[in-house]
Amino acid sequence: MTTCTLYAVDVKDVAPSVDNQGNYEGFESLVERANVWLKEQKNISIINMQSLMVQDMKQGQLPANIVSHL
Repeated sequence: MTTCTLYAVDVKDVAPSVDNQGNYEGFESLVERANVWLKEQKNISIINMQSLMVQDMKQGQLPANIVSHL
């Protein structure tokens, strides 16, 4: 008999916050928020982490920071 183990796959997006003047949160602050979330998690295995540059649709240009996907 074969034993099968099931795993749940999920994605956590940590998006930068934007202040009233339209300034994006700095990368270091963004990573710190992701670290806080990671420390709160129990019994998870990180398979992949990546940072992506995304276009600011309101301004039509790239923001000064990066959106992280955990």
